[in-house]
Amino acid sequence: MDALDQVDYAAERERLAVESLAEIDDGAGEVVPPLLEELGRREAQALREVELAYRQATGRNAARERPLSDAEQRLSELKPALIAGPTEFLTGRRRVRGVGGLHGLMRFEVMNAVNGERSGLDIYRYVAAEAREAGAHYYGTVTAEAVLEYLENAAAAELIRLE
Repeated sequence: MDALDQVDYAAERERLAVESLAEIDDGAGEVVPPLLEELGRREAQALREVELAYRQATGRNAARERPLSDAEQRLSELKPALIAGPTEFLTGRRRVRGVGGLHGLMRFEVMNAVNGERSGLDIYRYVAAEAREAGAHYYGTVTAEAVLEYLENAAAAELIRLE
């Protein structure tokens, strides 16, 4: 369900921001654990509220698990990891063929989300949620097929490895 993905995306974005506080100053690290704990509580509350709203509107429970398309299934099996260093990445990204319908900024965000830990499906859902947050009139609609093709193009350009 897209609404649940939106909450996941927002929480992940905020989690990364909070964790970055420890990199600012040695003393800032002590505020990180309580902020992360509070963020976890707020995320859980937001998920409960979305599920309640869905149940009130439809009479059914929100489905966290949903059938995957062929592209989503393939993405779920991948763990893209960077293999190029900073210099190679900056010069090599021009070799990555674009994908029709995938906005340039969203292509950039796909690559930003590659960390060797997220699955391709996680990356797709994260980037699709970011595009939805801004609105289709800005970034279009991010599809699983477009993200899969772009990751494959990045692998062909030897910037990432698809594990």
